[in-house]
Amino acid sequence: MPTRLELKFADAAALRAEYEANLRRGRAFVPGETGWQVLEACQLAILLPDHGAVILAARVVMPADLQLQMGGVGLSLEPGHVAVLEGLLADLEAAATPAGAASADDSAQDLNDGPADASDSDSGDELEDASEGESEGDWETELAAAELAEAQGGVSSEFADSPVLRLSRLSMPEKLKRIRRSQILAERNLLERMLGKAGWEALLQNARLTIPEVAKLARKGTMPKPLLERIVDNKAWVAAAPVRRALLQNPKLPRMAIANVLRTVPRRELELMMRGAAYPSAVREVIRRMLKV
Repeated sequence: MPTRLELKFADAAALRAEYEANLRRGRAFVPGETGWQVLEACQLAILLPDHGAVILAARVVMPADLQLQMGGVGLSLEPGHVAVLEGLLADLEAAATPAGAASADDSAQDLNDGPADASDSDSGDELEDASEGESEGDWETELAAAELAEAQGGVSSEFADSPVLRLSRLSMPEKLKRIRRSQILAERNLLERMLGKAGWEALLQNARLTIPEVAKLARKGTMPKPLLERIVDNKAWVAAAPVRRALLQNPKLPRMAIANVLRTVPRRELELMMRGAAYPSAVREVIRRMLKV
């Protein structure tokens, strides 16, 4: 059984802050832990007072020398953690919010929803670009530390085996070929961070791509429309609820693609989606036409 590491939070606000800064981007830092091997599997336990532990699968991505330098270990979270943590935060924040206040907030959101416009797409782009930039900083920091150790002649065997160092030395065509064929989830995640937008098309061609990976791509506000349509055209992917939700919440999804996705959704679910505020107004308008209400 993988070794367990723990992150403790005083309250939901502290967890929300760490989630927005790191956890939702698939990374975590556990202070005080060192001596881990790169790509070693572990469990990350999220702990809050008066609440059971939430266990997330993770892998070590920080070499041992850098762990000693930073005073802790860096982890990459396995796909699926976003849904788990969003559910936990929703429960915690709902419990802390008076029912009347929550209703008022929901009503205000419904009233403020209008036709999708350029501002919706722009905000999505800014959020996505910020996320990609911070993720890119993670592997670049590790690479710089490895190269510094190598230049000083004190490279450990672990640095030599570091996936960041090894993959970073591949040419662009080699990286694209590797991400297209890689059977290792952690390796695909690392390559996707290195390549950014340039690697999305090749990644979508990987036969080992998992549903959480597809949903992560479908959610990106900077995903080109042809690639969003490629996801929509894959019946196996669109049959999965997480992928449908990610697509429909993406303001860049073309109207024709919206209709194609919604045709796979049961009528009862369509009725619930139309009444909620989780989806753009363009999606709810297509639902109204489909239900003829």
